[in-house]
Amino acid sequence: MGVPLLRRGVAIGAVTFAMAESGRRYTPRDLEFATALADRAALAIENARLFREVEAARALTVQQLDAETSRRQQAEENTRFAEMFVGILGHDLRNPLGAVAMSASVLRRHGDVPKRPMNRILSSTQRMTNMVDQLLDLTRSRLADGIPIDPAPADLGAVVSSVVDEVRSGYPEREIRWASRSVPGRWDHDRLAQVVSNLVGNALEHGDPATPVTVELEDREDRAVLRIHNAGATIPEALLPMLFEPYRKASLRGPRSKGLGLGLFITNEIVVAHGGSIEVRSTDDAGTVFQVTLPR
Repeated sequence: MGVPLLRRGVAIGAVTFAMAESGRRYTPRDLEFATALADRAALAIENARLFREVEAARALTVQQLDAETSRRQQAEENTRFAEMFVGILGHDLRNPLGAVAMSASVLRRHGDVPKRPMNRILSSTQRMTNMVDQLLDLTRSRLADGIPIDPAPADLGAVVSSVVDEVRSGYPEREIRWASRSVPGRWDHDRLAQVVSNLVGNALEHGDPATPVTVELEDREDRAVLRIHNAGATIPEALLPMLFEPYRKASLRGPRSKGLGLGLFITNEIVVAHGGSIEVRSTDDAGTVFQVTLPR
């Protein structure tokens, strides 16, 4: 008596029953029993096959996860090495750049040299120094989980005034509108000066040269709000979410961009380190406004 092993209507084998010397013959009841036994055997075989496939898939998944973990660890080690290298390189570059700037300043004051090329040397040295500082800040933010700050009593209005005066000397042909006011709080003076300098410089670089850049400071009891406005070409809406990413070149907004594309990233990191937030709005009618909110 032969009975098929059926799974989902497909025969995966057969069970054969045989009797010899006894002289017995199979009955319909024996066939019913044999069929039930074959069904259970087929189910057991199918379950064993599925279990083997699951175990094989699980082993393959574990192998793939191990390989992915190894690749991720290698990538993290490479990234960390690159960031440490950039940090060390930036740190070592500051001294020779400082020596160049100091020597150029001395020559400009006391030497009989043309002022125009000497001013160009000083300007280029300052730009390189700013790039090095940005690279160091990027390294600090990556390796130390954010840019460190040292809060102390400070007047945000005084910070803005000093930065605006400094920027005006670098852009004598541009108009910056700023009404000085006092907004005291507890912040990192130097880091906030960096924020203001980055945002005002960004507005001057990308704004309409014929339109003034406006800087406003608002006191809201428990927080201060700083706004920098410029007219000119707007930032495409699709780029706004990516504006504060590192190495996101500001040239996306225009051909006059300079630097490494780290200024807005570092600005955001400093604001976040103070527990604040930064927003940007850019429309054809209202122009571009960066708004920084800082807890007092």
